[in-house]
Amino acid sequence: MASLGLDEGTAIGFERFEDPGRGHVFIDRSAALGNEPGHRDVRAGPLPSAEGSGEEQDQELHVYVDNSIVSVIASEQTAITAWVHPSTEESSAIALFVEGADAKIEVEVWEMGSI
Repeated sequence: MASLGLDEGTAIGFERFEDPGRGHVFIDRSAALGNEPGHRDVRAGPLPSAEGSGEEQDQELHVYVDNSIVSVIASEQTAITAWVHPSTEESSAIALFVEGADAKIEVEVWEMGSI
């Protein structure tokens, strides 16, 4: 969740390390301005090994946003959930980016119905 100007947001992503099979998936709430300072942190867990070899590796992340709850599931093995409270209702945008490598990103978005 991010504001349109990207001055506020919650980053969700993963990092792979040089050591094969090592890395982490994360939810970074440090720029979620509506959260109290004690709740502006980074939650992380182990990144499961990606499928494929060399530079062609697939990493699958499922991200669920339900009001202020953000859940991330990496390759059906690691799950992280965090409470995020944006400072404004306008912080509902999604931004995608890659740092340090080329990547092909496929995105599917569904709006969940209320119960």
